[in-house]
Amino acid sequence: MKSIPKIEKFGENAFLLRWKGAIDPSLNDEIVRVDSMLYTLFSEIIVETVPSFLEIAVYVKPNLDIGTLIKQIDSAFLAEVDTVPMQEKFVYDIPVCYDKDFGLDLAEMAKVSGLSVKKWIQLHTEPLYRVYFIGFLPGFPYLGGLPEALWFPRKKEPRHLIEKGSVGIGGPQTGIYTMDSPGGWNILGRTPFYFFDVNEPKPTLLQAGDYVRFVSITKTQFKKISIQIKEGNYILKKEVCHD
Repeated sequence: MKSIPKIEKFGENAFLLRWKGAIDPSLNDEIVRVDSMLYTLFSEIIVETVPSFLEIAVYVKPNLDIGTLIKQIDSAFLAEVDTVPMQEKFVYDIPVCYDKDFGLDLAEMAKVSGLSVKKWIQLHTEPLYRVYFIGFLPGFPYLGGLPEALWFPRKKEPRHLIEKGSVGIGGPQTGIYTMDSPGGWNILGRTPFYFFDVNEPKPTLLQAGDYVRFVSITKTQFKKISIQIKEGNYILKKEVCHD
């Protein structure tokens, strides 16, 4: 194990696991593995875990002795974590239309940065982005790997409504709005694909440790894919990740 997290009480029915260090894929792998271990060893008492870049918040059933539980978690690390296999990870190709009707802030971001809209689209579609964690909205992926030239501060005045599928930038991160929501990220495009469905056995498509590659599509292709999705005929391209 790369590092042992600090464990501390977090309210009456929760505790935090905190890691030191920089945000990177190897540490994120470790956090994902610890999260899996917690569910494996303590599934009967855990209500929910909420992983983030350098923390996991663990919520447990009421009336438990948190101090004793923290000691049990701490002693389990050296013995158990390295034996927990990593979940299978995938690389997903996500179609995104950067048309001005969808990319509400793209022209402004291009103007401020001194880059052309075409260059913004090129730079945004080049990287392989890692899903570090899911948060803010159900299924909303916080993606790492955005080129520094595209870093852009969140909007001072958030919008009251950002449509589902909108792809945005907030500081050094990019992400996908998985449902209609208020939000302060700058919107540069939209995908017709759905990332959260309560009717599916696994409601959230993307998982921490997965990767995303954005693929630029035209407005005509967007409409065509939207129809295919509604008819159940669209298959999102994915491949197993061997990082």
